[in-house]
Amino acid sequence: MIFYCKIDLMKQYSQFIFVLFVVVLMPAVSHADEKHLFVLIQERLSYMEDVAVYKAQHDLPIEDKKREAIVLEKTTNAATEVGLSPEKTIAFFKAQIALAKAIQYRLRADMLSDNTPREARDLKTIIRPKLIQLGKQITIGIANHLKAHGQFSQKDEKEFYRIIDVRYITEKEKTLLFHALKKIELSKN
Repeated sequence: MIFYCKIDLMKQYSQFIFVLFVVVLMPAVSHADEKHLFVLIQERLSYMEDVAVYKAQHDLPIEDKKREAIVLEKTTNAATEVGLSPEKTIAFFKAQIALAKAIQYRLRADMLSDNTPREARDLKTIIRPKLIQLGKQITIGIANHLKAHGQFSQKDEKEFYRIIDVRYITEKEKTLLFHALKKIELSKN
């Protein structure tokens, strides 16, 4: 009888620990996942000032349609690999590209009136490889979130606005980017 009571108590204790984990700890883990994803997006956008300075110093145009096509092709492949809808993921990355160009144009305009020397990291050996890595991590982070928690929520949006604080991005542009993120869904295949 004592043996069965101990087993029953252990079972109840296990159930209690499981409920505690689900109710208390899971939301914290979920919040950490989104926060990490949003930090990656912030980091990727923060490289755009370096891109702008590098392009200005090397007389390169901000618009680079060939490079954009490569990024979008890699995005399609990465989205398919992790089970995301390629079309919706492409729309999100196009929104990031539009913001990236806006940041670059705004910084270049500031550079016309500010003669402060600026140092840029090398586009080919430092910036671009990091942007590729961040793009993959962002795609994986989105897939992980959707698989574990479903669509992004209003609570996620507040955290997104708090974390994304790159210079030269307006609140309206943050909204457009988050709404593109919210539209991403898992592939139906």
